[in-house]
Amino acid sequence: MGNAVHRNRFRRVLREFFRLNPALFAQGVDWVVIAKEGAGALASGQIRDEVRAALQRRPKGSVRPPSAGDAPTS
Repeated sequence: MGNAVHRNRFRRVLREFFRLNPALFAQGVDWVVIAKEGAGALASGQIRDEVRAALQRRPKGSVRPPSAGDAPTS
């Protein structure tokens, strides 16, 4: 992925994408993004395009709304 500068920039771009596109993400669902080698060298627009493409490739119904049994216990 690269050094800390690349990792932090990648995280900032992802957070901004999530913030600007809330309709693409079900509430109450945690997302895990695993960046592949070279992802840190992508331009911001390329990162957004890759995330958008990955979301379009996910199977329909692959994200279900959380049920009451899914609530974390503290």
